[in-house]
Amino acid sequence: MADNLSLEDLNVLRESGASAGIQGLIHHAETLPLYERYRYSDLGDVVLSERLLRSQSASDAADIAQLENALVWMVAERYAYDPTLAQDIVGRGVNA
Repeated sequence: MADNLSLEDLNVLRESGASAGIQGLIHHAETLPLYERYRYSDLGDVVLSERLLRSQSASDAADIAQLENALVWMVAERYAYDPTLAQDIVGRGVNA
């Protein structure tokens, strides 16, 4: 997340959530590759949430894409509150 977000993005994520429109987290074409890249990472509660949501979701591809998008947004919103993420962004020299 630190590679793709600015401090302003973190503020928006904390205040309004990912649905506010964060560059790189808007379209399924952006979020689904992130989901695929990190889907097997140790994300704790997110993995459990995914299993729960998938068990209740229809097998329709559009529903799965929406679910995966929602999970990426959920993770982004959780990371927005991680103080080390802001430090990583500042370390990269990205302020806005």
